[in-house]
Amino acid sequence: MIRHRHFRVSTLFLAVALLASGAAKADFDAGVDAYRNGDYAAAHNEWLPYAAQNDVRALFNLGQLYRLGLGVEKNLGIAKTYYERAARLGHVQAKGSLGTLYSVENPPQMEEALYYWRSAARDGEVRSQYQLGVHYFNGQHVERDYV
Repeated sequence: MIRHRHFRVSTLFLAVALLASGAAKADFDAGVDAYRNGDYAAAHNEWLPYAAQNDVRALFNLGQLYRLGLGVEKNLGIAKTYYERAARLGHVQAKGSLGTLYSVENPPQMEEALYYWRSAARDGEVRSQYQLGVHYFNGQHVERDYV
């Protein structure tokens, strides 16, 4: 009898945990749906709790919202903070976007830009590979290298 009750309680906890994880995914997906429907403020609100838990998707997506000023006031400093957090956790697109933000600062922070573009390029991020190729071809901020 005790084993049966223990099994039922364990099963109940497992079921609740699975439902909770499904709800968590649904909430993140609700942010994606809101974004696709143009409700950027709702997407922002859905992704904030995930960013607090260092979810790289949410960190990157929030960086995008702040970079573009979608549903929030455009703020490149906040965008950079979200991209940096995601990049440290290995998000490839965040690395590339961070490189681009560094390159457009006034004055450009090219050492940082090149660092993030190289990192993203090694991970296969095409836009960063292109940026590096252009800089090496033109000899901008790096020694010219056609190879």
